[in-house]
Amino acid sequence: MVRGHLNYNHQPHSCETYDEELKSFESGKVKLEAENRDLESKNRELESKNRELESDRLKSGADKLSARKFPSIFDSETITILVGCEYKNFTIHVDTICTASASFKEFFSNRTENDEKKPVILDGEVDNVDAFEMFVEYCYLDTYFDSKYSESHLLLLHARVYALAEKLKCFSLKDLALRKATDWCYGHSMQKGNVNSKFQDIHPDILDAIRIIYTYTIDLNSGHLPSSVSKADDCEETAIVRDGFRLLLAHLAAVYLVDLRMANTFVEMHHAFPDFNTDMLLFMNDGSKSPCENMETPLKRAPDSTVQTNREQETIHLQRKSVLAFSSLFGTDTFTVFAGENAKRFDVHTAAIECSDYFRRLAASNMKEAREKTVHLNSEVDSAEAFDMFVQYCYFRDYFCDENRVDNLMHHVKAYLLADKLGCLGLKDLAFQKANLLCDAAYSSRPDELFIIIPTAVAMIYENTYDIHGGKIPRTDGTSSDDAVGEPSGVEEVAVSEGHEEKRGESEIKKETAPVSAEKDRDRFRPLLARFATAYLSKLREQKSFLATHHAFPDFATDVMLLATRGEEIDKLNWIRAVNKSL
Repeated sequence: MVRGHLNYNHQPHSCETYDEELKSFESGKVKLEAENRDLESKNRELESKNRELESDRLKSGADKLSARKFPSIFDSETITILVGCEYKNFTIHVDTICTASASFKEFFSNRTENDEKKPVILDGEVDNVDAFEMFVEYCYLDTYFDSKYSESHLLLLHARVYALAEKLKCFSLKDLALRKATDWCYGHSMQKGNVNSKFQDIHPDILDAIRIIYTYTIDLNSGHLPSSVSKADDCEETAIVRDGFRLLLAHLAAVYLVDLRMANTFVEMHHAFPDFNTDMLLFMNDGSKSPCENMETPLKRAPDSTVQTNREQETIHLQRKSVLAFSSLFGTDTFTVFAGENAKRFDVHTAAIECSDYFRRLAASNMKEAREKTVHLNSEVDSAEAFDMFVQYCYFRDYFCDENRVDNLMHHVKAYLLADKLGCLGLKDLAFQKANLLCDAAYSSRPDELFIIIPTAVAMIYENTYDIHGGKIPRTDGTSSDDAVGEPSGVEEVAVSEGHEEKRGESEIKKETAPVSAEKDRDRFRPLLARFATAYLSKLREQKSFLATHHAFPDFATDVMLLATRGEEIDKLNWIRAVNKSL
């Protein structure tokens, strides 16, 4: 009895011990898995170093072979080449440059006897003297030496060598220039956190390198990372081939985004090269996903408004005091308006459309349309759907659409653009507020429903609105230089209607600074779309339609760039692996 009692009390203690041993085993398993991953990572690094050592060994062998062949170089005739705007003289052996350059080989094979006495002249922008010196060194030595140039100017030198090699069809020199530029960009000296990295020293050269590479190289796959040919479901996909130097500069610009976008010259260059700004999409990070605090969220009611928009359901609430005013609209003549490509007919009372500056001026004029009281509206923004919303606003100071439809954003875009054309400031403000509410709701619920609409909305707004300050989004003086320009905590938007700023007292006016200049008024719909797109940049850039829109509208691309956060650094080894897919 006693022994059985002891065994009974001992059983719980045994289970507890088992649980502790199990936990200890699981903990040890996790540690072993972590150690295994660490060993695998070290193994990959060792394999990479072995490959580099093997490459160095092969290169050493090639250097010895070049040294043995070096005396034979002098057996060929020489040619005089005048390079650059100063026409610097280079006397080079013909066989040497023809071996390295397919372009020179083709040139000399078609040369006549009369041409043989003439020097070759290379005086274009890409024919830089320093770059050509590097080309000559490469022709004789299979490499070039940049030790005489300062560290801060090496990126530009490699870019010029790369562009010249592209022109001369010296593809092995292109590869060498890209490798040297990669070493420079992602070596220790250029890491973002390195205190020895002096950005102000390299900033001008980065801009020049971008301009040269994106002017003198061709790449039809901007906005895509390189990929190998793959097969899926018996369908062969086409490989994406990229220019490695373009990707290198786009990534470097994304890493230094905060510093670069503060410079007027960079914003202008970003705007001028759509291929470059689309490539930057690959490396920039998403902006803030919280709604903009300073954008007005409650819908304003116009002074004579008889309707309010209810966020839960859109119904008409006619105020008693406005019934007589509403009834008086029907005591006036009507205008007949034919809107849209199918010329849909609308008969609208004259008093109702007085909220439009366009119709108010037309009615007071002696034009044929005023006398006949007939107007035809058939431009891109004059759709029947948009005019129907305008008519609703004329009578009810509101317009309505099915809130369950995912394309509601386009309704508000169309209403906004037509209101802008017709000078109906109340409708323009209402359409913006409705769109703002829709985007605010999407941030916290289902943003993916708007993804398919964003490219079309962006194209409509940026095609049909004018913004002289595009790419110069205002922010407060207190915004940190490390923050993304236009973060919700630091943006002060100025309400603008038809280019006129709402009058405010001096005490109400807040000082605003932009990346390049202060107090810039914006078309409000543009920053609204740019902010939403930037918040989901990593997802939107996977859509071909978004990439096409981003490429087609530089103003939009620049607005997105000013709102995005900087890209992450990558180690040199992974970068080389990625770029090698494009070679």
